[in-house]
Amino acid sequence: MNLFEATKPLNNRQSVSISDYFFLNNSDTPTHLANCTFHVLPPKQEYKITVPPLARHFVFMVYGSGSIYHLSGGKDLEQWDCFAYAPVKGNGEKHSERSYTLVGGKEGGGVLILNDSLNVNKGDIDPSPPESPTIVSSYEVTTWSGSGVETKKKATLTGLSDLARPLRNFTRTPNPESPPPLPWNATLEVLLPGTQTSFPHAHSTEDELVIVLAGKARYWCDGEEPEMTLVAGDVVAWKAGTGLCHAILNDGDGPGGSGSNVVLLTIGENKPETDKLFYPTKLKHRRHEHWWWKDVPQHSIGGASDTPHYPRTQDMEYPTWETKARKKYVRSDEDMEL
Repeated sequence: MNLFEATKPLNNRQSVSISDYFFLNNSDTPTHLANCTFHVLPPKQEYKITVPPLARHFVFMVYGSGSIYHLSGGKDLEQWDCFAYAPVKGNGEKHSERSYTLVGGKEGGGVLILNDSLNVNKGDIDPSPPESPTIVSSYEVTTWSGSGVETKKKATLTGLSDLARPLRNFTRTPNPESPPPLPWNATLEVLLPGTQTSFPHAHSTEDELVIVLAGKARYWCDGEEPEMTLVAGDVVAWKAGTGLCHAILNDGDGPGGSGSNVVLLTIGENKPETDKLFYPTKLKHRRHEHWWWKDVPQHSIGGASDTPHYPRTQDMEYPTWETKARKKYVRSDEDMEL
């Protein structure tokens, strides 16, 4: 599924339900992920939204720019910015109903909206929500970790947003590497040339989906060949318990780290107490019995390489990030043609 293709003017659609497409329509078991919808914001057009009190609400600017307006004023939104509303008390109390308006920027934009009213407990409620949501610049909060093919520049956005206000200790600076225990998370991840999201794996109890924000990536699924190339706007998802093994790789254009970055937004359930993992190309991990998925459904595994074609070496330093700056994605004339 490609979000930009699905919402072209020719298709007469300005929104598409990602959750329905991947989970509701293709499974007898509903997902416990937040309801996930993509909306187009035409230039200068308004989109009004009311957030129910007992709901988590997360908004991510997929491309373009815009603004958010609410009772206390307005704030600008740039590509890959995000904001959120934590659950609050209902029954007509102050802050029980939150309304805001999104307005498309000069060239328009597109937003991902996640709503979740199924996984809310008493401890998740924010007793004193801010007058306006905190805008998190995804690009600025990502941090480096790992080496070689496992090099990452990422941030768990939900843990840095107002969703985590009721759960974190305000006397400490939020840590992108240790987000509060939300039932699902949204994570921005930058793959340098020669790196990958992970080694191919499958989850026993956690649904997962990935949206490509920039670059071209190789999609590894049970090692099947030929493999699919993912581009900006593409979405792939995996239902928990199926045993389908997957990974996303940035092969690079040649040795030495040449090539373009791939930027992903990953949305996944967070069930560390029940989830088990299976790595079809790393069976040595079976010794980790506390998390190894022993009774995984069996699938034949093809011969596709489970590592990048030009792997990033262990001794390579993290690049100076200013030289790897994000590129604005603006829908081309071809995207917008009728």
